[in-house]
Amino acid sequence: MKIKEIVSQHRRDFRAIYVCEHCGYEMEDSGYDDAFFHTKVIPDKVCPSAGKKPRRITGRLLQNIRKDSRFERSLNERNCD
Repeated sequence: MKIKEIVSQHRRDFRAIYVCEHCGYEMEDSGYDDAFFHTKVIPDKVCPSAGKKPRRITGRLLQNIRKDSRFERSLNERNCD
């Protein structure tokens, strides 16, 4: 689930519309506006319709992404010269 739109907010508490990244299901729920909530709680929300969490990037996958981006950057720099 991820936040589509924040509907209302009072101090640090808010109500938002969450949308599932797998099936597009939308639901309204409450939340708290701090770093922990946005980095840990929202990514662990399970969609009531699909029953899935978003896919997390693991260490091995992240290493491959970083290698690929460095390789592409070096190719782009060579082509620009």
